[in-house]
Amino acid sequence: MAEARQKVKYLTGMRDEISKQLSTASWLLTEAIGNVQATHPDQPDDLPEQIPAQRQITPDSQDHHTVTPA
Repeated sequence: MAEARQKVKYLTGMRDEISKQLSTASWLLTEAIGNVQATHPDQPDDLPEQIPAQRQITPDSQDHHTVTPA
C-alpha cells in the first residue's frame, strides 16, 4: 500500500511539473505570436492557414529511387 502511495505521489508531482512546463510554453508562444503580430501588423491573424503546403505526399506521388549495382 505504501508503494502505491509513493507512485501516486510521484505521478502527481510529474503531472504538476508537466502542467507548469506546458503553462510556460503556452505563455511563451502567446508572447512570440504577439511580437510577430506587432512587428508585422499587415499579416492576417490566421497566417498558418494562408501558407500553402510545400508538397502533398500521397502513395502515388512518393519518389521512387532505384539503385543499380555498380
